[in-house]
Amino acid sequence: MKTKLITGPMKSGKTRQLVLDLEQYVIAKKDVIWFEPEKDTRGGSHGNFLAARMEELKNSSYVHSFKIKKPEEIFTKAFEVSRWHKIFAIFIDEFFMIPFERDFFYKYQSSELKEIPITFAGLISSWSCELFPAAKNIIPFMDEIQKTDAICMECSKPANYSYFVKNWDSKDSISIDTGDNYKCLCHDCYMKLTKRPFTIDPKTN
Repeated sequence: MKTKLITGPMKSGKTRQLVLDLEQYVIAKKDVIWFEPEKDTRGGSHGNFLAARMEELKNSSYVHSFKIKKPEEIFTKAFEVSRWHKIFAIFIDEFFMIPFERDFFYKYQSSELKEIPITFAGLISSWSCELFPAAKNIIPFMDEIQKTDAICMECSKPANYSYFVKNWDSKDSISIDTGDNYKCLCHDCYMKLTKRPFTIDPKTN
């Protein structure tokens, strides 16, 4: 089993890398399976020509695309497809919206799919820098992690943070929209905009 994670903040090029990876298989005329979360209802949220190219690739006869709710559906759908086609890769977009548990990888390794490389793509943390549960469970099992960076929308430095432009205290830690509610920020700009009072207790030093 070869596992790969493509991650980074919003607007950083995760989709671009995913399109490149998927395109290689389509050009080679190799069947792959594409999974995305059913709860992601944004449609062409990736924007610009990438959304059009991704949809074009997903509509290829070599790409078998499914929307799923649970990780278990990956196995059932993959087995269905494998009855008629040899599968060369599996892609899972916006994985953080799917409730992955550690047991998924043990089940994958013991299944007939174990020789098929699997690529995950998506955010690993919320705008408040808290790891999503799915990310906590898949990161330790990744053979390769490819991290993309954006350009800070405040100062133009390399950016690594997805900043929620709504009220910082909002409970909506990840808004499923077109990304208009977010800014990509560098470390310094993120820290300034999310600054909170902090004191060091001298008794702990």
